[in-house]
Amino acid sequence: MFVQVFLRTVPLTVAARRALGRIKRAAGDDSDAAKLELALPHNVTTEMGLALARVATLLPDGLDATQLQKMITESALPEECLRAWQHFLDSYGFRGASEIDVAAPRYRDNPKVLVELLLTTKNSGENPQEAFERRGRERRNAFESLLKKLHARDPHAAERFAKDFLLFETFGGYREAHKKYFVFVVTILRKKNPGASRGTGSPETTRLSRTGIRSDCRTA
Repeated sequence: MFVQVFLRTVPLTVAARRALGRIKRAAGDDSDAAKLELALPHNVTTEMGLALARVATLLPDGLDATQLQKMITESALPEECLRAWQHFLDSYGFRGASEIDVAAPRYRDNPKVLVELLLTTKNSGENPQEAFERRGRERRNAFESLLKKLHARDPHAAERFAKDFLLFETFGGYREAHKKYFVFVVTILRKKNPGASRGTGSPETTRLSRTGIRSDCRTA
């Protein structure tokens, strides 16, 4: 499965990055060019962040870390919040900080690591879903503005710009997909070799566990 995903997503990612390079050259020094990469669709890391933010928005008010940890452990959160939490674990529970590390705990194994992030999101006063949608509108508005300026100078260049932007907007977010499925494969290795999750696995899995790549769970 990983190979199939890799063979599909990597070429799309490369094509999207090349299209972005052409877009930036066409836009030149225009300030709107920087907005063309905002809030791309199909980014699984962004989707993970938004799913967790959904949980945060449904939390009861006034909780501290100890109370929230207890309510998660005892499944004592409101029903809608519990459904959102379960959806997050079902979809992304196999991921985690230092997720390429075979020995690193997953969110499903140690949800405590998410408690502070949930509370920070809850208390920030910002709705991440609304912020994501707002940045998406900024991306589209920037594109429309740049397209109009380019068309006034060179209609053919504007046509190429529009095609490249469509390519980038459609496939640029897939850059995180191959990493997600690689982590899924790492999770399968953990299940096949439980000792690896405690740092006591075979030499092969121990060597793999020493890689130092960290995940980026920020919302794009």
